[in-house]
Amino acid sequence: MVTHSQVYLTILEHSTALQITTSVHSTSTTTSVCLVTAQLITALICLITVVTLIALQITTLTYQSVELIERYLNIRILRSINNEHDNAEIKNSKKENIYLQVKM
Repeated sequence: MVTHSQVYLTILEHSTALQITTSVHSTSTTTSVCLVTAQLITALICLITVVTLIALQITTLTYQSVELIERYLNIRILRSINNEHDNAEIKNSKKENIYLQVKM
């Protein structure tokens, strides 16, 4: 016969830390074990959820970082192509000027 049973489960989330405090006061050992097991399973599910959310956040940040790096590299490549094109035009105009000067 169970006279009195109390189970306290406190989940404290602070940044990435998860503290689980469980206190059990019971006169029946079987009931206590069942309640503690249920509470531990619940705490484990909460822990898995928190870890999954953190992993998802890290994945999102990594993906965004990769996108930013790709954009930066694309801009650098485009600038390099434009500089090469500008340099080629300058060389061609110099050749034309020399050709015109020699022709005169």
